[in-house]
Amino acid sequence: MENQKFALEIPYGTRDFLPVEAAEKRAIEAELAALFAEWGYDEVVTPTIEYLENLTLGTDRDLEQHLFKLFDKDNRTVALRHEMTTPIARLAASRLRDYPQPLKLSYISSAFRYEQTQAGRQCEFHQGGVELMGSATAFADAEVIALAIQGLLRVGLKDFTICLGQVEFVTGIMNQFQLPGSVQEKLKAAMEKHNLVAFGKIVAGLDLPQKAKDTLNQLPLLNGGEEMLQKSYALALNEQSRRALDNLAAIYRLLKSYGAEQYVRFDLGIIRDFSYYTGMVFEAYTPGLGFPLAGGGRYDHLLSEF
Repeated sequence: MENQKFALEIPYGTRDFLPVEAAEKRAIEAELAALFAEWGYDEVVTPTIEYLENLTLGTDRDLEQHLFKLFDKDNRTVALRHEMTTPIARLAASRLRDYPQPLKLSYISSAFRYEQTQAGRQCEFHQGGVELMGSATAFADAEVIALAIQGLLRVGLKDFTICLGQVEFVTGIMNQFQLPGSVQEKLKAAMEKHNLVAFGKIVAGLDLPQKAKDTLNQLPLLNGGEEMLQKSYALALNEQSRRALDNLAAIYRLLKSYGAEQYVRFDLGIIRDFSYYTGMVFEAYTPGLGFPLAGGGRYDHLLSEF
């Protein structure tokens, strides 16, 4: 009887799609695939499993505890892909390295990450997205954000917000106070988890003037429109953080040309959960949903890791 019960179960963090759900999922995927093609993105498909060392390039080694790991017949460690950017970066740096740039690639795939299941995220989840590689301009950043907005509209959403941040702004502020790398990582981890209590405790323990602590404590709270972005220049005392704000201002001007500015606000406290991001980052939210619908950002060094 116990064996019979086990045979009817599915692994933790996975789900079945019943006929209506499967049809709805396929319809959304078809809409996104058509949109990506209209914008000039070519679909690629990468293996579900990759060598562990490839998946962890350019990321925090703590990531390993969230991966589903296996051994192949040669006793090499492989893992189920936990997201799509790293496998596509590996593909771009190998089989597509001689293709003309910029590369515009799209995907609709499943990914796997072992973590506590929560609303909007299970151990097996499904992603559709794009990678624009080979362009260092704000035009590329704006295009990806505009495409994300169009994707959400195409699948029927109307009430949502794209929150824009900039990794270099946060890093620049921390660098201007000469915070050690280990302290920066702890602060960024607290920001990524939206743990303001932990963030405040770390700041309180730093040997800094009170004015510097006040500036750091503002980082997770800097969100709003263009006016907030302009006021943030008063906090940015070095070129790194000011250049990051200039980048966001340029992206926003371009999004206006797309007619997409009504969906956009700034949130300088956004720190995405992968360490390879180097510039603009974004997340999409809708009221009543406590997790991002979409997200991404610029990574300028990941391909060189390969």
